[in-house]
Amino acid sequence: MTLVVHSDGAPIVRSSKKSIWPCFASITEIPPPMREFQSNIIILALWLSKKKPNVNIFLEETVSDLSILIHNGTSIFIRDEEYKIQLGTQFFVSDLPAKALFCCTTNFNGYSACTFGCSRGIWNPEYNKVLYPYKNNDFTARTHDSYLKAAREAIRKSNGGKEVAVDGIKAIKLLYSPQTKEEILFAERLLDFYCRTVSNVHDSSIEIFSLHAHLHLSYQVRQHGGLAHMSAFAFESVIRYIKKKAHGSINLGSQIAYWINIQQATQSNKFNLPKDCLMS
Repeated sequence: MTLVVHSDGAPIVRSSKKSIWPCFASITEIPPPMREFQSNIIILALWLSKKKPNVNIFLEETVSDLSILIHNGTSIFIRDEEYKIQLGTQFFVSDLPAKALFCCTTNFNGYSACTFGCSRGIWNPEYNKVLYPYKNNDFTARTHDSYLKAAREAIRKSNGGKEVAVDGIKAIKLLYSPQTKEEILFAERLLDFYCRTVSNVHDSSIEIFSLHAHLHLSYQVRQHGGLAHMSAFAFESVIRYIKKKAHGSINLGSQIAYWINIQQATQSNKFNLPKDCLMS
């Protein structure tokens, strides 16, 4: 079983300033669109607070449990038959602000927001924001080793609560569900042309990080498949669903966890498992 992990935040109730931050997972071996059904989304962790989550606290147990399952595997029993499960992860999907929060990297409006390459933004006083001009792009790929080195340097330089920016690595319709490698290459060239020339049509204020990020879409598709299967919409829909489990203004997180557990415990869907089961 291979997991796609997602996390994002949303206000919980109007009468409270608290927000809910669930960490979800879906199973890639379940074919779409069933993979994105609410009943097939797994809730790994839940954070409810007036502040954004401290990632090290929020996901410490989740990461530890997943690591144990990845290294040791597990078993499930269905009608006295044992099925051994090997667990893995495919990628983490989120919007840009949540990605920066959970990967502990520079925010999307910062100078080193790109976690694929070494491109660095420049401050534009005219537009009062950080821009990523195409001509300044540095496509030198970041590596896992350089990420760890930068993270250790950030810890060394950290002085209490001050955050230190670190370099990192992150795991068009043609890319929605490409059929051939040539389609991906063609889309890559179109995106490159668009990013290179769009400032001629509009002005340089459009060259922010969210535009620059398009240059890395083809890489993501080569690594993980079509963009049709990387959407965060299904997870965002489940956020709205679990919010309805809370009522009033107190113990909201406990309410959600309780009713989700009750629902899982009382489900009685029956199915016939084929004798030959294949897990990638």
